[in-house]
Amino acid sequence: MFFGKAEPTALDRVAGSLATSRTRLFAKAPLLHSNKWPRPDPAYAEVAVIGRSNVGKSSLLNKVSQFGTVARVSNMPGQTKEAAWYRNKKVKVDFIDMPGYGHSARARIFGPEALDFVRNRTSLRGLYVLIDARHGFKWSDHEWLSELGSAGPMKQVVLTKCDLVPDKRLIEIASLVRSDLESYKRVERKVILCSSAWLTGFQELRKDICQRCKLVKESAPAPRPGAKREDLPLRAVKGQDLGIL
Repeated sequence: MFFGKAEPTALDRVAGSLATSRTRLFAKAPLLHSNKWPRPDPAYAEVAVIGRSNVGKSSLLNKVSQFGTVARVSNMPGQTKEAAWYRNKKVKVDFIDMPGYGHSARARIFGPEALDFVRNRTSLRGLYVLIDARHGFKWSDHEWLSELGSAGPMKQVVLTKCDLVPDKRLIEIASLVRSDLESYKRVERKVILCSSAWLTGFQELRKDICQRCKLVKESAPAPRPGAKREDLPLRAVKGQDLGIL
């Protein structure tokens, strides 16, 4: 019996399974050598995660599946030199952690081979583009999305490190990011807000992954363009869900 609380949907349950199951590394390969990429497995949906160097990709992946360490975390930009494939056997989804684009201390570290990977990896169900909430879109983000154009799967923007931004500033940044999305093709107009430190926004992200990968039979209604929850974004209470803007 439920008291004032909606019964979990099939989507909620699958997203919950993703949160509590293990996701393990099973392959690494340089993007330059397509012959070394693992072949797509029809039994597993694929999504990729990309973003500027040090945007929080590894921290985000570690929280999507909360058992064990999914990806190595580094404070040094450009530490991820290869794409890494992680598999969740329970939920049947593969995550591809891609090298960060932008600049390291010495050189630009995200070349055209990454664009070619996204264009040619037709098995990708979604591409999650991470943006640091402290800065919003930067020149390298615009450059990368402009170069990619309408190629590849649908892109979903995720704001990371939202706990580091005051509430009013977070609203401004999120609104500016949504405005910037109007310039690009095959990009979702909603923005998912996450904090790895406070573990907020991850259930919304997991549900998005499950829907994009068609891991549930039920058809959950898509959020209205521009729709937002009344309780977000908030920073005042640790652990409060940030969700979607």
